[in-house]
Amino acid sequence: MVRSYLIRDELSGTQALEFAASVAARLDGVDRVELSMRRAGLLDVTGVAVLVRMYGQLARQGRALALTDVPAHIAAQLQLVGLSRVLATPAVSDAVASSGPVTRTAAVGARG
Repeated sequence: MVRSYLIRDELSGTQALEFAASVAARLDGVDRVELSMRRAGLLDVTGVAVLVRMYGQLARQGRALALTDVPAHIAAQLQLVGLSRVLATPAVSDAVASSGPVTRTAAVGARG
């Protein structure tokens, strides 16, 4: 089963850490976690660290982490730190078909 999340605005600081904890708490029956980055504005060093940690934790559990709809500025950051080869980061603006049913979409970093 695939669980998908939409990253809005930013994946940074305390908010990134809280997001990772929220994802980790909802993994029952999940084989793959997809993070849609199409609305992401900022990915700071904490956000990058969260992605690395999530990838490692999921991989150790036999699960996958994939980023989808990665905008050019985020793709450039991921390439710079070498994560574009580790995470499934499809071409910018490409539509990516999920490999199973999507059970939840959560908005992260939404501002009121």
